[in-house]
Amino acid sequence: MAAIEPLARYIEATGALRQDAHIGGVCYPWAVDLLRLLSHDEARAELATWATENLADLTDRGRWCLVYPAERHQRAGAWAELLRTTLRWPVVGVGRRASAHFRQLTELQRCHIAESPRVVVVDAAIRTGKTLRSIVSALRRGPRPIVDEIFAFYAFDGLFQRPREELESSLGVKVRSLFRLPLGAPTKPVGEHCRRRLRDTLAEIEALEGEAPPVWIDVLRTYCKKKLARVHLGKKRSSAVGDVADHLRQALNEGQRGTEARLEQSCHPPKVSLVKHLDVEYALSEPRTRNVLRGFLCNSMPPDFIEWCALALATQKDYDWLDSDWLALHKRLFTNSASPRWQFLACISYWIKQQGDDEQVRRVPGSPHQTCSNFPRRD
Repeated sequence: MAAIEPLARYIEATGALRQDAHIGGVCYPWAVDLLRLLSHDEARAELATWATENLADLTDRGRWCLVYPAERHQRAGAWAELLRTTLRWPVVGVGRRASAHFRQLTELQRCHIAESPRVVVVDAAIRTGKTLRSIVSALRRGPRPIVDEIFAFYAFDGLFQRPREELESSLGVKVRSLFRLPLGAPTKPVGEHCRRRLRDTLAEIEALEGEAPPVWIDVLRTYCKKKLARVHLGKKRSSAVGDVADHLRQALNEGQRGTEARLEQSCHPPKVSLVKHLDVEYALSEPRTRNVLRGFLCNSMPPDFIEWCALALATQKDYDWLDSDWLALHKRLFTNSASPRWQFLACISYWIKQQGDDEQVRRVPGSPHQTCSNFPRRD
């Protein structure tokens, strides 16, 4: 917190601290949006001053070329342009804007970079080091590397000490930043995974129209369409004015402790939005995380919170929580025949059937779960 203190008032003034932010097509649990800071005149001037001071020793050694990933031209490009204006160094975007996964220098890019013996790779933030690795590889590719020395400079450094040291050692590149802010690696949220699966389910049940009981097709179709219709893509969640310090502490806590810290936040009081943004690829693959979600499912929680805990576990094909005892505990889901609160169980049941777990289907007699055994299994 002490390290970020000089920037805190600008973060508050611009609302730059964002939770579950989508930036450049990637989801981050927390992020400080550099574009918002650069749009603030005073913050922009301070960032330029801090950057000049940080890179003063490089300036004394002569001219460097600033390079940034071309597909991140909005943020990385804006940051590089600020440094160009301040340091009077040339700027080159590396690769192509439409191709982030295979980075290759064009002949024009190689010619411009080759005019300077040394390169500084710049970006708004570093989280994993994958982009830096690909840029360094592109710069060194070929029988004769086009530069003698490579340096990396970021506004925000999201790496912990050991990963940073390992990255520097493996690449032979020094990494510098204005602020160390380990807010967590990019995630693949539960909500996005479930939306893809719901779309796939809709496509599948169209093929079952003539085989499955029409009432269940209607239930599934209604549920899937309802969930997909509620999505508001591109919504940005920012810190409210006045609570930036608390949010920064929360973000740093989540960055250090990971999913455990987020799960604590999600249940006091129950917050569906935090469950939706749990990371499918890493967090939910941990038994410890799934055990916490099972605990939520087996307690008296709001129906929508129970639903999303079940959907989160479904991303790992974890359905052992669903049995007769669970249905007895949550019988209120079925007490109002006009309420759609129970419909997620029909979708869960369909997914269980499609994975071929007939034993699981038989565990819950007389429930929507067993009724869905009428669904034909997809081969």
